[in-house]
Amino acid sequence: MDTSLVAIALLCSLLGASGQVVGNVAGKPVVKKVTPIVIPPAAAKLFNRPAYGFTASYYGGQTDGGSCGYGSAQQSGYGVATASASTPLYAAGLNCGACFTMSCQGSQRCLPGNTPMLTVTNLCKAATGPCSGNKRSWSLAPDVWNGIAVNPNVGVVPVRVTRVPCQRAGGVQFKVLVGNPYYLEVLISNVAGSVDLAKVEVLVQGVGYWQPMKHDYGAVYSISGTNLANVNFSFRLTSGYYRESIVIPNAISGMYEPGVVLDTNVNFKLAAPRPVVLRGRKIMEESTNATLLISE
Repeated sequence: MDTSLVAIALLCSLLGASGQVVGNVAGKPVVKKVTPIVIPPAAAKLFNRPAYGFTASYYGGQTDGGSCGYGSAQQSGYGVATASASTPLYAAGLNCGACFTMSCQGSQRCLPGNTPMLTVTNLCKAATGPCSGNKRSWSLAPDVWNGIAVNPNVGVVPVRVTRVPCQRAGGVQFKVLVGNPYYLEVLISNVAGSVDLAKVEVLVQGVGYWQPMKHDYGAVYSISGTNLANVNFSFRLTSGYYRESIVIPNAISGMYEPGVVLDTNVNFKLAAPRPVVLRGRKIMEESTNATLLISE
């Protein structure tokens, strides 16, 4: 029997719909829609399987800044185990904040037995070299590189990569980058789970309906309007892998100050992602059945 059919049948038997009231917007209860997945050890092997055909190189420069917009990755809660992803792996910023484990295999330059975890915080793009064109490559911060390779001078190494759900302490965080009566730009960080945001919507106090936010770059989203002064902003985030939506009521108040990080108590549940393609193509290996979000 096709093992993929067995997997689908098993998952269907495990899925169910439930809701949890997480707050109120305009006096009405807000329900966090969740699709719970209870995965026994045997079924868990169907997920988080490694993919091959990637390379990695050492990046010894500053880990601050970056195309995702996090600024200092360490101060943003992502630590120093970070990586820059080549254009296909960066996926137009949808993989910002995503978590992967990595191991070096098939080379004397490898340090065997280690599988450090990394977080994507930047784009690796170059005219030549491992990050050029549509190559699937990673540029690693020292804390990740030192776990997989014998030393920083060995150049490019072959790696096996596994996408894993992110464990984050606390709730989703919002940082107002620009705010005025006509424009709001926010950085969204500390997202748990699969991290890939298929949709970001905002409910502006007094407007009465959800509006899609524009994906500017990396983890930065914005909205333009004429009623953005001295109002509260609620957010609805939808995950691509899980097809799960969470509502964060009044995450930003009318008294916000640009530059301040606003923490919330709402985040995605931690679960193994299911193989869904979002704005990209699925990388499937016959022996690994791995799912990565990779743009064309």
